[in-house]
Amino acid sequence: MMRTAILLLSLGITACSSVHSESVLTSSLKVNIIDVGAGLCIAVRAPSNNMTKYLVYDIATSKCAKSIKKIVGESTIDMVVISHPDADHYRGFSKAFTPADEGGFGLTAKSLLETGIVRFNKHKNISPTYQKYTNAKQYIPTVHSLSNAETIKKFPIGKQWNLGEAVVTFIHGHGLVSGQADNIDPTSHNRNGASIVLKIEYGENSILLTGDAVGVEKNDTQGKHCIRTEKRIVDTCSAKNSVCGDMDIDVMIAPHHGSHESLCMDFIELTDPEYVIFSAGTSHDHPRQITYDRLMKYDNKIITFRTDKDEATGNPNEWSDTLGKNQSGDDNIEIIMSKNGKPIIRYTD
Repeated sequence: MMRTAILLLSLGITACSSVHSESVLTSSLKVNIIDVGAGLCIAVRAPSNNMTKYLVYDIATSKCAKSIKKIVGESTIDMVVISHPDADHYRGFSKAFTPADEGGFGLTAKSLLETGIVRFNKHKNISPTYQKYTNAKQYIPTVHSLSNAETIKKFPIGKQWNLGEAVVTFIHGHGLVSGQADNIDPTSHNRNGASIVLKIEYGENSILLTGDAVGVEKNDTQGKHCIRTEKRIVDTCSAKNSVCGDMDIDVMIAPHHGSHESLCMDFIELTDPEYVIFSAGTSHDHPRQITYDRLMKYDNKIITFRTDKDEATGNPNEWSDTLGKNQSGDDNIEIIMSKNGKPIIRYTD
């Protein structure tokens, strides 16, 4: 409780009374970034006429699925989004949606949004992990695959839909990559570059979910030349009256866990985030100091949080060039957004 109170004060928020504080929490958008080590696991809860609407974005592991089950309970998830088919973003999907009598958690969902990119092994057969994912999709009644022409028409850039009192905007995503017709596994760069990116707005506040979006060439240490995902977003969303709407983002989930190929300068400038959260672990040496340095070069007042740093302070001093532990579950982060005022961001473990 002491750490939470300090964080609230550091963000300019005071708890005038327990009643007021409880009121804020129950009428707010809540986003849980679940610490899964190297991977991504996000559950979004939005208020809606004394109900709660749920969106799940990526299910990295079975532990992720278990955490989502704890958050959702017996409620039905309104939409599941798998940003792209890398195992650290979808491996836990089958466990989540397989019925309990078949060994899963028995979660239910109304719809799934995916790239539609299929994973193959070296023998051009569907990979076992992707096959489990495919098998579990049967339990979700509506599947939107962005490799399908009709789905692409239904999800143009700028498409909006309601999640209770929140508004979701489709910013980026496609499933068309080379080699799929010949059962060739797409490159990591192609998979990452196709990531589904969503903006969620609640009143005056917004959060950007970015998957493994690609934005920087390997040797471009300054991030001067945007590429792929981030370039497409910059090109599409920079215009004053663009279909993307307001791209001045309050909270950003860092693209690709803060890898060297994320956060080009034009993308940072477009989104102008106040808070950046790195869902990361040591498996791939994420996040990278060079990426953090680009953020600080743009604005050294950006506050960063990390899921690999043992519940650090939640301010710029949290960053160091030392990687944290890869243990999962000890750095879960909760974001609480009211319709106005600054977000509350806190570690929950």
